[in-house]
Amino acid sequence: MPQWTTVLAVALASLFAMARWNSVRWLWLPLGWAWAAGSALWHEPARLPAQYLGTTLEAAIVVETLPVQKRGITRFVARAVIHAPAPVPALRVRLSWRDARPLRVGQTYVARLRLKPAHSYRNPGSWDYAGHLYRQGIRYKGYIVDARLSKGTAAACCLLERLRQGLSGRLRSLQGPDTGKALLQTLVLGDRTGITQAMRRVASVTGVPHLLAISGLRISLAAGLAGVLVTWGWRRHAVCQRVPARVAGALAGLVVATGYALISGLGLPAQRALLMLCAGTWLLWRRRPWQAWRVFGQVLLIVLIFYPSAVPKSNPNISSASRFSGRSVDGRCGASNGTWKGS
Repeated sequence: MPQWTTVLAVALASLFAMARWNSVRWLWLPLGWAWAAGSALWHEPARLPAQYLGTTLEAAIVVETLPVQKRGITRFVARAVIHAPAPVPALRVRLSWRDARPLRVGQTYVARLRLKPAHSYRNPGSWDYAGHLYRQGIRYKGYIVDARLSKGTAAACCLLERLRQGLSGRLRSLQGPDTGKALLQTLVLGDRTGITQAMRRVASVTGVPHLLAISGLRISLAAGLAGVLVTWGWRRHAVCQRVPARVAGALAGLVVATGYALISGLGLPAQRALLMLCAGTWLLWRRRPWQAWRVFGQVLLIVLIFYPSAVPKSNPNISSASRFSGRSVDGRCGASNGTWKGS
């Protein structure tokens, strides 16, 4: 079980050996392991004492993400502060609330809730749901028994999610068919709550379900369109003699792509696309020749430095972060997908 002492020992030994023997290349492997293990330990979600699991808890919760409502159940991510005699750290949890009132990001509630460890499906090759939550700093999921709005003001957090919720409300208020508004919300915000089963079937039959998700291609298309328009207009202005049109177009595309990625939720595909665009824009600004494979390799290295858990998993039941720390998400490997209220 790698702890901080082991991680630091491996990192220091690798650095010393690289300095002593003039950068032995294979030593990058243990150094990379130490970095990934240290990142997993640093971002490991807080634990809840075992005696509190499955029991009704009093807690103050703050809504942190855009609520998703489906079939009468509202799901969202919240930061929960458990009211208990023993000190319990603040937890980031995924909650379900049946027949909930309209929720706003940043609202604070005093709630009674029940929590249990998140787990993945036991079927081989199934989606690593527990790892998906773990990489968001979430170890537990649960449901709200009842809650009341706190009398205090809304928490000063989640500014990006507040902006996304405001834009979602504006899109819903537009005139037009519900199908069009649902597609617009999906393409702009990555909010697929309005996508019906009929729309999913049509997308599956036509082979375009990937178009219902915010991907790096969509970010790049937005940047390319903005870059082409700015380049076309820049060449027709005298300022083109100071700043080349291609550079101005690349900067404009980067700005548009950054804004689009932010309002879409800034998922990992959007982050990778932004890094690629930043590298390409920097090379254009510096007037340096570049090769696509070199840019890809540099961006891949940056992604792995900041997000070591982005490496694909071989075991669908254990997240990469929990493998680095030597712990399963719920304390045991291969948890079954039992039914549970609100899950």
